Parts: sequence; C-alpha cells; structure tokens
Amino acid sequence: MVLAGLAAISSFQAETLAAETTHATGTFCQRIAAPLKLEISTDRYGATVKEPVYIHTQYSFQAFMVGDTFTTSMGTDPVDDSAVSEFKRAQAMCTAVGKGARCDLAGPIVFKIRTRYADVKEPLAVGENAVVRLEGSKIICQDRPSTPVQN
Repeated sequence: MVLAGLAAISSFQAETLAAETTHATGTFCQRIAAPLKLEISTDRYGATVKEPVYIHTQYSFQAFMVGDTFTTSMGTDPVDDSAVSEFKRAQAMCTAVGKGARCDLAGPIVFKIRTRYADVKEPLAVGENAVVRLEGSKIICQDRPSTPVQN
C-alpha cells in the first residue's frame, strides 16, 4: 500500500517536471489566454492582425447578485534571482494606473497574475515583449514586437 502511494507520488513529480521543462509555444498572450479565459478582441482596444488584443471581463451574475468582489494581482519575478539589478528591473515593470495596473514586460522575466479562478506564472523569453493591463474588471494583454537577441 505504501509502495503504491510512493509510486503515485513519484509519477506525479515526474509528470510535473516534464510539464515544467516543456518549451512553451505561441506568443506570451496566447500562452496565458486559456487559463485566464482571454479572448481576442476587436473593440476599441485597437486589435490588429499583427498585434491582437486579448481581453477578459471578470463580471459574473453571481458576483452581481451576492456582492462578490474581484481581486486580481499581478507582478514580475526575475529569472536570475542572484542579481540585484534584475530585481530592480522586474519591480519597475509594473505600475499602478488609476483604478488598475499596467505591466510593460520585456524578457527574460517571469510574469505572475492571480485571479479568483486562475494562478498563472508565465516566463517571457529574451527579446519577448508584452503589455498586460488591469482596467477595472478587465484583463487586457497585447504582445509587442520582439526585440532581436544580441549575441
């Protein structure tokens, strides 16, 4: 019985490690779209074919009827946690704007966002850029053109 439990834990750890080492595909906004329920928008946020805008409005009938609140937090962590300059760079990427927030992301960095329904940590690769905004109850993500990697 104990051996079966240990085998299940080892299997789970191996699957988790494999999932963490799998290379992510798609743009940054495409990668966070599914867990955050973001959809491509064609409204006033200026979506274009080259740079689509992904939006999710966190309204729900239950929240309206019961008076529930929406708490969303977002921030960044450095990929290299040994350099003080990387902590400062990560900290400077997100700022409060009015009743919301804005993160101007430039990789390498790890972006974190937590909503009532999702907890996402997604890395941006070197040269990968995006803007994530919270405007009231909306989460808005837009990829930016990548910068060439300097060798």
